[in-house]
Amino acid sequence: MKNNITRIIIVTLGFLGFIVAACARRYVRESEAEQAQMRAELEERVQDEEFQQQVAGLAESQQAFSQQLGKISVDQTSLSIQETEWSEQGSSTYDPMVFTPLQKGDVVYDDHFVKIKVKSVNESRIVLVVEGGMVEPNDDGTIDLGAEPIEKLELDCGQSIELVSTSMSAGFNLVIAYE
Repeated sequence: MKNNITRIIIVTLGFLGFIVAACARRYVRESEAEQAQMRAELEERVQDEEFQQQVAGLAESQQAFSQQLGKISVDQTSLSIQETEWSEQGSSTYDPMVFTPLQKGDVVYDDHFVKIKVKSVNESRIVLVVEGGMVEPNDDGTIDLGAEPIEKLELDCGQSIELVSTSMSAGFNLVIAYE
């Protein structure tokens, strides 16, 4: 009896294998027919005059785009802030902090009760909002303790400015450059 069941299983598996193979052959034939039909449609489309005009238009657009892309400067602007702390005992100048890329809302300085944020920025100009008691020094380097604090600062690309704290015995200054 076990031999009969084994034979039935073997015959059944053989029959299933035959069916699977037949289905696979049919699928391959249908796929080949579909591929041949798609190739024929594509060849017909490529020879279509309207399609050729579209391709030519795309080629011209791509060439114009490449020319314009070559005119775009890839240089990025940056903002640098160099701080110097000073007192009766001397001064310490720190390495500049450099910020790039820049975007609206960036906080570029937050120390000594002074906060500086980017209000707007483009490749030719930056506008900063200054919170805290910073002023521009006088031409001779002295500090006008009664001067109105700077609240908004506009720098063109390539321009820099120095701001100082309004104190006498110790303080700090910032050199801010937009490049």
